[in-house]
Amino acid sequence: YADGIKSQVLHVIFTPKGQKLRDPEFGTDIIRYVYSPSDSLTFNEVKNEISEKINKYVPSVTFRDISIYDDEEGDNGIIVMVEYSVSKGNKTEITKVAVKL
Repeated sequence: YADGIKSQVLHVIFTPKGQKLRDPEFGTDIIRYVYSPSDSLTFNEVKNEISEKINKYVPSVTFRDISIYDDEEGDNGIIVMVEYSVSKGNKTEITKVAVKL
């Protein structure tokens, strides 16, 4: 169950907003942040973009945290770590997914 949710989360994050014909609001605009400065303003915009869209399109997810940090591998990218929980019955599973921009 959690793997299916993870794929839904990644699908929303990586689909460019406007690409889905019947729902042009589906997806994110995070591609525009690829060459943005690695500062708190950019990080907050990315966090807001991701959390807003995931809350809307994957309602079974409860966000725990979204952290963003510079990629230390030398290519000046950023890494977005989304931590969320998924509940099914009496069981709650906490999952993290990392996205490199």
